[in-house]
Amino acid sequence: GITMVVWTVTDVNTNSKTCNQKITVIPYQCGNPIQVYHTDTTVTSAKVKWKAGKCSNTYELRIRKEITTGVWDTWRSWMTSSGALEHLFTGLTPNKFYHYQVRNVCGISYSGSISNWFHTLPSFTQINDRASAGENSES
Repeated sequence: GITMVVWTVTDVNTNSKTCNQKITVIPYQCGNPIQVYHTDTTVTSAKVKWKAGKCSNTYELRIRKEITTGVWDTWRSWMTSSGALEHLFTGLTPNKFYHYQVRNVCGISYSGSISNWFHTLPSFTQINDRASAGENSES
């Protein structure tokens, strides 16, 4: 908001002068992380990276898994990033879509969350099972 500050200066001879100054305090906007992307996706993990936005010092992420086409599990709780400008999600299910969000923490406020998706790789077992199923259906 706006506040008025009254400045009074007095010299050694007790001469004084007063001046009014109008101060406008603008709430600081917590900036979103930028250039968010995923990399190093494996069967059970994926790394998410981003570049710093304004007021960038702490980041939180959350993730959810697609159970069946168009049906998503509940969001996991927000967690602090595992690196300065990256986070490694582990313990994921092979061959599944995941939806993740990243947000910036500025004091006690948060930026908007940035969303993206990735797909974990299928396990070798799943690939072998599919190959075997294909071979059996031809015989």
